[in-house]
Amino acid sequence: MNTSQRILLTGQSGIRMARMIEKLRHYVLNRTDFGEFACESVEDHMVEIHVQDHPEEAFVKQRGGFQRLLLKPSLYLERLWHRAMARVQSRLPSQGLAIITMHAVFYHTLARQFISAVDYHQFKDLGIDKVITLVDDIYDVWARLSEPGQLFFVPHKDPPDDASPEVIAALCDEASLKSIASLMEILAWRSYEVFSSAEIARRIPKPPIVFPVKHCLHTAANVLFSDRRLVYVSHPIAEPRRLMLSDDATLGRELQAEVESLARCLRVFLRWIPICPTRVDELRIADRASAAAQGASWPLLTERWIHPSADESLWVPTENHEERALDPLKKERKLGTEVSPLIAVLLSVLREQITAQINSRDRQLVEQSHALVVWRPYFNGSLSTGARTEMRHRNLLVDWGVDNPGDKRCYIYSPRSDLAKWRAGVVAGALLGLDNPPSQSQAHSVREALVDDSQTFNALKTGQLDPGALRRIAENVGVSLVPGATALSRSAVAPDPRTQEYEWIQDAWATIAAQVNRADEVEKESRPGDYWCEEEGVKPEEFVEQVVKQWKLEPACASEKQTGEET
Repeated sequence: MNTSQRILLTGQSGIRMARMIEKLRHYVLNRTDFGEFACESVEDHMVEIHVQDHPEEAFVKQRGGFQRLLLKPSLYLERLWHRAMARVQSRLPSQGLAIITMHAVFYHTLARQFISAVDYHQFKDLGIDKVITLVDDIYDVWARLSEPGQLFFVPHKDPPDDASPEVIAALCDEASLKSIASLMEILAWRSYEVFSSAEIARRIPKPPIVFPVKHCLHTAANVLFSDRRLVYVSHPIAEPRRLMLSDDATLGRELQAEVESLARCLRVFLRWIPICPTRVDELRIADRASAAAQGASWPLLTERWIHPSADESLWVPTENHEERALDPLKKERKLGTEVSPLIAVLLSVLREQITAQINSRDRQLVEQSHALVVWRPYFNGSLSTGARTEMRHRNLLVDWGVDNPGDKRCYIYSPRSDLAKWRAGVVAGALLGLDNPPSQSQAHSVREALVDDSQTFNALKTGQLDPGALRRIAENVGVSLVPGATALSRSAVAPDPRTQEYEWIQDAWATIAAQVNRADEVEKESRPGDYWCEEEGVKPEEFVEQVVKQWKLEPACASEKQTGEET
């Protein structure tokens, strides 16, 4: 650990920065591997200076008072920020660990717009070693900023006892529309905060770091105070979430547990700092069908990806209920009542905006990491497009000279059974598509038939399929190989080299084989130096042990393993 550092910690309003600093301070005081640190808040100094100059406005010291300070003209706020930063600089210790906390972007309460009071020149002489931006789920930020006295607080009146269902539905829709609009504003706010913080880092210059606050406290402390390697943990998200909303929820939860175990093993046994993308989990807006299946009113947020508890993580739990972010009056909404079509439109836009930020944030997490660990990219026969994209972004960084070849290795665990299931889906789609476009249920049933046939499944594992297997596979799943025949109808015609069918089978197989070969999307993104493990049933701790042996990495000693544990 570097015992003398200055760290700039930024983050949008609503993440509860001061409470996080308290949690971090309490955590390091009970550890032997971290030391005490000084902390100065730019916003606290802005308030103190303002009250010194204007004692009659001491109310800005109260909770939520900074929002009232942001009623002042933006030019005044810029001058106030400049004076506060000068005071921070004068109070920073010359040695030891020191944290400066600040919001890079403010939301001007009167003008209702985003502003930045930052003077980049003032950072040049501060000796900043790291610039870290803290981020949290927009639903948590909304919950905190919707508390009384906060920016997005809206007093909701309970409907009269004799109110008609139509009146209640209208009140619920109005509340939903306002909250969805606030969520969009929070998304934009976070984007500006990350951008402005990155600009500060470039002016210093230091590489910017984005850190989701739902990581455990040990990970947070290491990101701030140590020089350990950041490693990005890439894993499937969409397929486990789909399973958790189905009858196969256990399979989805098992994958979640594997990922959590992998992150812990990387932290404990390799002394790496695992950064998990699902520590921000926002793309979980349920559709109407899944809400109805749960017997719940819509709009609805689905279950969140698991993460360390509030006691174990930097995250500060919300006092307001974040699950009501899409429907603040959920308790009033009657099941089955009609929801305004405008809500569906806005939720579609919100999904697109969330997806865009995921795309941007995951690339940033790859850029700031020293390595990628990719876990089961073909889980349950479904390609993780996120894992493929993240490996591809790693390759682009090398191809365009940002990183040197071999500097950002990928360590991939992809059991052959996962890949075989993925290939089975490709073959099923190709077989059915030879005649008519397949339905989703047809493709699924054919894929399952291919997986259940041991001979075919073993061939899919190795990729050693041949044209002679095509007819047997087709017969097993009831697909016709006669041109022009109805899809899923059987053919009684025996294969004959002299018939048109044989020639057609050869052409069809060439098409299918080409699709299967192209299907191994993740393998295409592999580069020299990457490590692959394709064994079946490898546990996260066994995989990490293999990585250690393969690259002769130095594992953590017993004492370090103990300090690497979560709280």
